[in-house]
Amino acid sequence: MLCFFYKVWQCRILGKILFMGNLILKTKKRFFEGWYFKISDKDCAAAFIPSYHIDKYGKRSVFVQFINNHQSMWFEFKDDLVKLKKPLQIHIGNNIFGLEKISFDCSQQGTRVKAEITFRQPKFLRNDIMGIFKYMPFMECRHKVYFISSEAEGYIEHNGNRMVFDKAIGYLESDSGVSFPKQYIWTHCNGIGDQGEKFSIMLSIADIPYLRRNFLGCICSINYSNKEYRLATYKGAKVISLTENFAKIRQGNYVLIAQRLEENAMSLKAPLYGEMIRQINENVCVKMRYCFLYKDNIIFDIEYPGGFEYFLDTTKDNKQHKSQG
Repeated sequence: MLCFFYKVWQCRILGKILFMGNLILKTKKRFFEGWYFKISDKDCAAAFIPSYHIDKYGKRSVFVQFINNHQSMWFEFKDDLVKLKKPLQIHIGNNIFGLEKISFDCSQQGTRVKAEITFRQPKFLRNDIMGIFKYMPFMECRHKVYFISSEAEGYIEHNGNRMVFDKAIGYLESDSGVSFPKQYIWTHCNGIGDQGEKFSIMLSIADIPYLRRNFLGCICSINYSNKEYRLATYKGAKVISLTENFAKIRQGNYVLIAQRLEENAMSLKAPLYGEMIRQINENVCVKMRYCFLYKDNIIFDIEYPGGFEYFLDTTKDNKQHKSQG
């Protein structure tokens, strides 16, 4: 037992050495870090994804991707325009992405996107979503939730068409590492139920390579009626079923079902060995069903617009996860 805790302590120290925010600007090869800023209300949603990349040759690149209900696009910047400050604040030229606001104005190839968004009263998770995996070295990809929800207001303007957000909800997370998982699904939803109860759900299931082995892992945070339920591999959660529109996980007596009820996917770029050459599918605002049970008793069964992103291999390697049992 003492040996186990000593190894965890070693991983924790090494994890801190390897991942220290501004250190990404000094990394030489095969690295990425990206931040996902989402603003949503019941009718529409949009997200900005600033990211920094270093490919296997040491070439650096900076992008900001933008996605809403109807389209996705990306903007490229020079890597020397990036500055990172603590607490989280990303400066890309005159554009700012931070815990308190988004200020963005860019025109490229005949497309202009302008945004001024403020975040207030963020709600944080009680501990890191990665659990003990936060401290494990050599992870292909690390996930972080900065805040699970916040008040958000402002506007986003695309070629003169303005989306106004009043009493909207913000969400902020990030990923860093070498590559996105070769197979994964991700879903997120913030909303208000029929009885006025606030809820937020974030679920990610991924194929995780580690020390020459692969396992199917999951992380999930459910915040409902002022209580957080944490379901994760490091707490004993198992993936029961997984397809491009359906996921089911079980942890003890708890079961979560997430189901995409329609398709409205846009294409986004994702990193592979630090280079933005993969294409993934994201529904930033699509009709979802979330059903959460304890001992077969329904805690909630909600249909609500949410986000759903996926990249799944449909070959034989993934057939064992296709049953919707």
